[in-house]
Amino acid sequence: MQKSTVNQFSFIEHQNEPYISGTEICKRLGYKNPMVQARKVWWKNKNFLQDNSVRSKLERSADSKKYETRCYNEAGALFFISQCDIKKAKNIIKSMCDAFVQFRKLHEGQKVSWSAIRREEKQVFKDCMDGVQNFQTYQKEQGSKNTRHVYSNVIRTVKAQLGFSQSTKPDQMNSKQLVVFGTGLMVFEENLKNGMIRSLPYKEIYEEAKAPLKLLAVNIKPLLRLSN
Repeated sequence: MQKSTVNQFSFIEHQNEPYISGTEICKRLGYKNPMVQARKVWWKNKNFLQDNSVRSKLERSADSKKYETRCYNEAGALFFISQCDIKKAKNIIKSMCDAFVQFRKLHEGQKVSWSAIRREEKQVFKDCMDGVQNFQTYQKEQGSKNTRHVYSNVIRTVKAQLGFSQSTKPDQMNSKQLVVFGTGLMVFEENLKNGMIRSLPYKEIYEEAKAPLKLLAVNIKPLLRLSN
């Protein structure tokens, strides 16, 4: 994996896509011990972050040795930040997302990058809808008579919590908005799944699934107004 620096952020390149380490994020957030904080966020949110990260051997400045380090794609990095101190997070979200976009422009060209993002988010949508189908079945098993609109309800809920207009379709979103929307879907679907594992009532699961979206929105809402 090749390492490079863009807009003062250190990235690694994995399968032509940029990834950033949790330690790098925590360092930019100003934590006194970024490595410890990065581990805390990882272990607390491992179920979600696992699918949005890779492990890479990176050199530490302290002893110049290489260690296994967890690195995150853009969706993983945004969610990672949402689990850190909110005041600190606001300081780096825009600059980090700009760095992700700039990385793609430098390494692939804007058109190729945009196509890659589209393909990735379409797959995210498909995977999330599979999870929503499981929740629909769960509702029926608990006696719900109103499961016909569960898919559209999830889309409306994610849009509302993240500040999107209900009339905005994914094809009308710019690249940053699309990543934010895809991240929101993944977070919501993951929390529906966790609630089903705990055998909670379906109404309680749905309400609990909204809470992480609200926290995510506080940190990344400004991105929804940014251009491509």
